[in-house]
Amino acid sequence: MLNENIVLGLLQASITGAGLVLTVYALLIPVARQIFQNRTSELKQFLEHYKKESKKLEEKISKGKIPSQTTQEIKVYLYLIERKMGLPDYMRKGMLSCFIGYISSVLMSLLWLLDWYKPMMDAFLPWIFMMATFAFLLVGINAIIDIYLVFKKEYDDSLKSEINKEKDMLET
Repeated sequence: MLNENIVLGLLQASITGAGLVLTVYALLIPVARQIFQNRTSELKQFLEHYKKESKKLEEKISKGKIPSQTTQEIKVYLYLIERKMGLPDYMRKGMLSCFIGYISSVLMSLLWLLDWYKPMMDAFLPWIFMMATFAFLLVGINAIIDIYLVFKKEYDDSLKSEINKEKDMLET
């Protein structure tokens, strides 16, 4: 059975968690264009690999051979292409599930404080909060990975441009 201090702590943590979900979403907006550009370039690479593998498969089929390894590789590329089309899952389903989890936890905390179905709230409130927090952990990890990839690409691009400038200066 939960006590009032624990429920008030969960209430405060849930409100904070919901705010953090919105904050992470707001922080992703400035780098969203670069994230989408990275996803687009990865999608193009997957499409090129898919085209190469499908040409190899067509040649092998025309010879009467159907290798299972090549068909498996094509299936993998099709899956990767499908995953790269559209928004990342953590920006859609992940953020939404975190926010709904935290808001549900807030509402359940308030209902517990009002003595509304207290035994049911005792049973579900900690689990809802923990699931929302775990989902937020996964969303955060995915956001950090995407932001890291954007920064790495920008750094690599700026490093390449600096190296090219140095080469041009040395050549003249």
